[in-house]
Amino acid sequence: MYVLSQYLVRIRWDELAIQARAQIAESVLGMLPEIAASQDEWFLKSQTAALVAEVWILIFSDTAYLVDAQ
Repeated sequence: MYVLSQYLVRIRWDELAIQARAQIAESVLGMLPEIAASQDEWFLKSQTAALVAEVWILIFSDTAYLVDAQ
């Protein structure tokens, strides 16, 4: 799931509809509690945090774009 999410966020984000972006963002944010509570290695937690940050920045830029368009 992580690799697919990363691919969609980094490569295909601009091609996705707003609804798909929202679903991906929700999915990525939903990974946080699971990863935080897991005993996985630090690099998995770090990659997840980086992905969440990327999604957050993209959502913020989408929101700013939508506000400017109105």
